[in-house]
Amino acid sequence: MAKIALLLLLLMLLQMCCKGFDFTLESQHLDPSDDPTDRHVCSVLRCGDTLQDPTSDPANRTRTLASLAISRIRLNGYGYRAGRWRELALVTPQQPSLNRVSDGIKVTGRLSDQQATIVVEFAKTNDCQDSQFSCVAVYVDSTGQTSVKKSLVGKGVDSSDFGSHVQPDISPVPAQRQPNAGDPGSEPGILWQQVNSFQMKMDWVGSRLEDSLNALENRLEDKIGQLKDVVDGRTDRLDSSMEGRFRALNSRIDNFEDRLEDRITQSHSRVLQKLGQMEPSCPDTGDECHQLTSQVDDLVDKLDTSLGRLDTCLAEVHRLNGSTDKHEVQCVATEDSKLTNLTSDVAKLSGLTHTVLSQVNSLRDGYGSGALVPVDEFFDPLNTGRKEWRLAFRGTAFNNVRVYPAYMHGIGIPAEVEQGCKQFNRSLPCVNHYRNRDVFNNWAGIDEVLFAIYKDGQMVKKVVFNGKGSTFTSWFAANRVILSSWSDLTTQPHNFFKIFGAIYTGGFRRFFMNRDYDRSCDNYRGWFKATETDQGCLDEKNTLAIPKFQYAPGNTFTPWSSAAVADAFGIFLRYE
Repeated sequence: MAKIALLLLLLMLLQMCCKGFDFTLESQHLDPSDDPTDRHVCSVLRCGDTLQDPTSDPANRTRTLASLAISRIRLNGYGYRAGRWRELALVTPQQPSLNRVSDGIKVTGRLSDQQATIVVEFAKTNDCQDSQFSCVAVYVDSTGQTSVKKSLVGKGVDSSDFGSHVQPDISPVPAQRQPNAGDPGSEPGILWQQVNSFQMKMDWVGSRLEDSLNALENRLEDKIGQLKDVVDGRTDRLDSSMEGRFRALNSRIDNFEDRLEDRITQSHSRVLQKLGQMEPSCPDTGDECHQLTSQVDDLVDKLDTSLGRLDTCLAEVHRLNGSTDKHEVQCVATEDSKLTNLTSDVAKLSGLTHTVLSQVNSLRDGYGSGALVPVDEFFDPLNTGRKEWRLAFRGTAFNNVRVYPAYMHGIGIPAEVEQGCKQFNRSLPCVNHYRNRDVFNNWAGIDEVLFAIYKDGQMVKKVVFNGKGSTFTSWFAANRVILSSWSDLTTQPHNFFKIFGAIYTGGFRRFFMNRDYDRSCDNYRGWFKATETDQGCLDEKNTLAIPKFQYAPGNTFTPWSSAAVADAFGIFLRYE
């Protein structure tokens, strides 16, 4: 009995190792009395292969299983294939085992070098009928040559409901040569060639596209760098030119004042000399002559108010015509004429000087961040009593200058902007954006960043971000929000929360804090956006100029059709 049992065991092992490639489809008939809630299997696919002992291979080449796959294609009502083959299961050396259940299909499988098995169980009736299935095994030997076995089962195969058809081994294909249409049994080879060709084309297209994108990016960076260098050079030259002109103008004014003072001093000296010559000729009791001298001395001290007093003095001289030498009276009249002309000239020069100084002061007030006038860059926007927030950027609405290029590179901003663009109280006019170049060139040591929205000169909304370790673009992120005027800014989802924003057909949305697009233009919702074109949804088309700043006026997000419109927004930095 022991010998018989041993013999049977050897026969079973021999059958298992020599079974070879096999693909079957078993139909399961359901019992109508079964509970319909139980899971029943209507058909089972089994595909497997066990390689023979390598020593029995005529070519003396050790083969291993590279993969085993089962695919399915649907049949239409006329029994023809409809659609395309879809893979149901695949085992490879990278994924040697399967065990999953999904959508009424259970798949188990295992792969080793010499054996592979896949079992697919169907629980849905439409998966069990009107379908064909294929099983493909791929082999590779020690030299890298490949071969394929394929089998078909299912509806319409061999004119039976569940027949089978096994295609013999395809001759090994050297790795160095792909099969062509003339090779015997070349269907898998053609598929292999087509797949490889398609993959090579896709790789080539992807490589070219990546190279083109990299080249374009490099060109854009070069152009931006060149443009920035040109702008910086022009700005520096303009700064130098303006400072030189101001220095020259101040020098001319100083020289003019010196010359004017010299002329007035010389004139006064001549007047005093004449009066000194007149004084000895006055009578001993001539109090009137001493009064004249006193009045003229007062004229020297206060030239701008002395003309009236000189007229009084001259009237007194004319009254003394009978007791004073006629030549002396004529001398005083001559000096009176000179003093009158001198006073008139001084009045004209004084008016011109005041006009020039007024223009200089006006130019100085408008000289944005020049060295001549210090600019207060620090503010107290949160009313804490401390000016600890430095203004880095101001975006001004409706000036027809795009805000994103202005923020990123200063494009569209003049070299010097008006004083009103460096504040928000509307006491001075502003038509430009403002970008503090020193802040952007030295973005470091920052503790917090304040994004403030202004309407009619008042802050209406604010968001404070964590600025530690940030760049001038990365600080604007949802995960950096510390506090906000909107209570739901950190609790609601966001599909956009970035300075770059969103690009849509015909336009851009910058500094975009948006919740969703689920309701399209009729009711898409968010917290803030800066629109740079007049294209897009109705709320964006309804504008006469760009950029348009919109914000949610309440404590939560709002549909953009109900958003409020701001005049400006500011970005402030508080340092560590």
